[in-house]
Amino acid sequence: MQVLEEEKYLLENLNFPTYYWGDHGNNIATMRGQLPQCQPDFLEHINLHIAKNPVAKENVIKTFSW
Repeated sequence: MQVLEEEKYLLENLNFPTYYWGDHGNNIATMRGQLPQCQPDFLEHINLHIAKNPVAKENVIKTFSW
């Protein structure tokens, strides 16, 4: 959940023309495209992932052994 909140904060505060490439294997909400043109769509996409994330309703820290 924290990862999604951090990515949302980043997207909200990038205020210069750039290409955002967030489709790596460890990204929960994958997206890529030009900023600022794609910024509204990216924020909508990340907000959807935050709302539907099952951890969003829990107040716990989960750890996993890899």
